[in-house]
Amino acid sequence: MEAGFHSYQRTAYRRWTISPEAHNVPVVVGADLREGTATRLVGSSVTQARQCYRFTDTAYGVGRTRSVLVGHGADLMAVLDSVPAGSALRNLWHFAPSLTVVANRDGQVVLADGEWWVTLLQLATPSGRPLGGQTVRTETIALGHLRQAEATTVLSPPAESVLTLIVPGTADPEVTRSGGRLSVRTPGGHVSLRWDPDLGFADRAPAHSGDGQVKTTVR
Repeated sequence: MEAGFHSYQRTAYRRWTISPEAHNVPVVVGADLREGTATRLVGSSVTQARQCYRFTDTAYGVGRTRSVLVGHGADLMAVLDSVPAGSALRNLWHFAPSLTVVANRDGQVVLADGEWWVTLLQLATPSGRPLGGQTVRTETIALGHLRQAEATTVLSPPAESVLTLIVPGTADPEVTRSGGRLSVRTPGGHVSLRWDPDLGFADRAPAHSGDGQVKTTVR
C-alpha cells in the first residue's frame, strides 16, 4: 500500500507522505528528485493470463526504468527496476499494517496476517540469484484524514537492477531457474517468466504452466 493521505497540514510528516520514499517506487541513490518530471509508458501488453507495463523517466537525472508484470489466476507480481551502469537504485515496498515480518533472509522477506502469508523475493539481474541485504523498518502511514498506523517497509539493497517478486498466499514460493527463465510456484500454480533488459516483460511475457519443469533451484 501507499503512505496514504493524512492532511494538508504544513508538517514534515505531510511532506514525507508525498515524497517518493512514501511510495512503492525505485529511488536513485545519491541523486535528487526533479519534481514535475514526466514518466512515460513505453510498452504494454494485456492478455488473458497477464498484464505487462514498462515505464521510464529521468526524474533523478539518469534513466530510470520500471517493468511490471501482474499475473491473472496464479497471483504474482514481478517488478524489474533498473538504472544505467554507474548509478544505483533502492526500491521501497510498504505493506499493510495488519502484516508483520516473520522471516527475513537471503533476499526473501515473509510477512503474515494470522495464517495468511505474503512473500517478497528480490533477485539480482541478469543472474536471477537471490539479492540479500534488505532493510526492514517500521514507518507511520496514513489510513485517512489524521489517522495513522505503524506499517512495515522493505527497502532493497543498492543495485543497478533489482527484480522483485511478490507472491501472495504463501511463505515458501519455490523459485527455480533454467537459463534465462524463472519459474515461480504460487498457490494458484506455476508461473514462468523471462525478462529482457531492453524490453522488460511485455514482449517476453510469462506463460502460466502446469508442470514447472526447470533445472536449477534458486533458494
